[in-house]
Amino acid sequence: MFDAIENHSKNFLKISFFAHCRIIIRNIIALNVTHRNCIFVIQRANYMNPIKFWEIIKDDTKRTFEVCDQVMNPNPFTNKTYAMQKAGMNVSCATPPVSGKNSSRATITLTAYTKEDGLYERLLKEYREITMKSSLDHWDDETDL
Repeated sequence: MFDAIENHSKNFLKISFFAHCRIIIRNIIALNVTHRNCIFVIQRANYMNPIKFWEIIKDDTKRTFEVCDQVMNPNPFTNKTYAMQKAGMNVSCATPPVSGKNSSRATITLTAYTKEDGLYERLLKEYREITMKSSLDHWDDETDL
């Protein structure tokens, strides 16, 4: 199918193929078509150095925060924070990218907020209590019918 596949440089592959062939390539970041669609230069995804994000939870009522963890996908964390907000809790989150190889959670500070160890666990416990209470209240309302 391919005429040649070779390493063009550290971040690029040069793939030459017949013009009539159809090719599907996953994880394309950049694509450069040259010479009548016969040569593609594809930038490879850098899996050796994935982007990581800090998970920072903030209790806006008490003006406290906690740096929870470093993750590559902050979506579950932000979804939990949104669920807490929807339940009536006054919380927010931040997911800034980790910068530098020697980045430490001890160096992260937020203006007008103080650090609180165990904040995320406390907020999760409070959220569980709120959701359990609301589900029990809802169940009680249905049994009274």
